[in-house]
Amino acid sequence: MTKADIDYIAAQGFNCIRLPLHYDLFLTPAQRAVRNGVIRGTVPYADYVAKLREWQQKGELFRAPAQLDAIKLIDKTLAWCAANKLYVVLDLHAAPGAQGTDSNIADALQPNDFWQEPIYQDITNGLWATIAQRYKSDGRIAMYDLVNEPNNVPGGNAAIHTMLERLINTVRAQGDQHLLLLEGNGFGNNYNALAKSTFTHSENLVYNAHRYNMAKYPLSNALDASNPDANQLGTIGNLLAFRTAQDVPVWVGETGENTPQWMGEAARNLASVGIGWCHWTYKRFSDKPIAALLRIKPPYLVDVKSAAELPQILEDIKFKNCVPNTEVINALKAEIKK
Repeated sequence: MTKADIDYIAAQGFNCIRLPLHYDLFLTPAQRAVRNGVIRGTVPYADYVAKLREWQQKGELFRAPAQLDAIKLIDKTLAWCAANKLYVVLDLHAAPGAQGTDSNIADALQPNDFWQEPIYQDITNGLWATIAQRYKSDGRIAMYDLVNEPNNVPGGNAAIHTMLERLINTVRAQGDQHLLLLEGNGFGNNYNALAKSTFTHSENLVYNAHRYNMAKYPLSNALDASNPDANQLGTIGNLLAFRTAQDVPVWVGETGENTPQWMGEAARNLASVGIGWCHWTYKRFSDKPIAALLRIKPPYLVDVKSAAELPQILEDIKFKNCVPNTEVINALKAEIKK
């Protein structure tokens, strides 16, 4: 992600970006080397967890925020976005220990350890305390997305509630009143047992849906489409009913991965009832048109045979070398510009 990317997003008419963050970026190089050792098979997973406990107990995690890669990235992005009058949502996309079983969106060393190893929620709590201390007065940030897409969670929404209650209280304890985006089980869509009234700090909470239309789970864009479970928020009808019943703002934190026609209709219908949305995703590897705004041309990382080929991969993902998916962009711009 570079300034050219942010300039382009703003030029299309968007007013916000959701910045996905992997907790790995909040580690120091030395700490990250231990985690990388697990990935490469040179460090046992149990040894890594033990090191995390040691770093946590000694106060060695997030000790110098300004020196961490994640903070440098956030600060750059905030500056670029402010110059374009774009808001930023800070999204903990991959929480430590994996917040579910889907390896595409998780710290996939061990599925669901976020819920099974207490150290991981301790670390997440410290991470949000660090972010809140640094950015509590920063008006460039629209929201904090506390934990992205919990899924297949042991203990279900009761476990999610306990985690969210802790994180909300921690952020507020820093004097930070930013909007907090909540995500329930089922990839951020189910809110059973997560009513606003059940949280100690119930102010400035935003409820979220991730809307994808898939063959296995078809999703209509009709305004009156509904699900029998009132707390399942994928349909627009349920979003509207939940917003009214709970007296809370709702936001579609992710939508996309479909035809231009479906995505354009979704944007149009959501706008007609005052529900904001964020397109997923911005860039994706592909040699043909796809649902992302831009596509990255081959060769891809999976094709790399040696470290010598990595510079070309990094060059190819730069904005100047990506190809716009014009049909998708035009379908969305037609609704954004209204």
